[in-house]
Amino acid sequence: PHHDYRKLEKHKFTVSLAEALDKACAADKYDQVVLVAPKRSLGELRTVLSERVRSRIAGELAKDLTKHPSEDLWEHLSPIAEKLRRTVA
Repeated sequence: PHHDYRKLEKHKFTVSLAEALDKACAADKYDQVVLVAPKRSLGELRTVLSERVRSRIAGELAKDLTKHPSEDLWEHLSPIAEKLRRTVA
């Protein structure tokens, strides 16, 4: 059968990420998490996250920022950070 090995590797990465987030959550390494990923990847990640991780999602950004220079990242992340700041204050 024809398999898209790139998709299979992306799925394996997504599952590994979900497991790492769950392990860190279980060890109380974070209180809240903000997920940033391309729309499709974010959707797939949501399906494999544990309930305990889902309960700590403070925000999401469905955008691929991998090709953006690091100095531009704050432009994309600051609206989420501002929203979180207002929630905590």
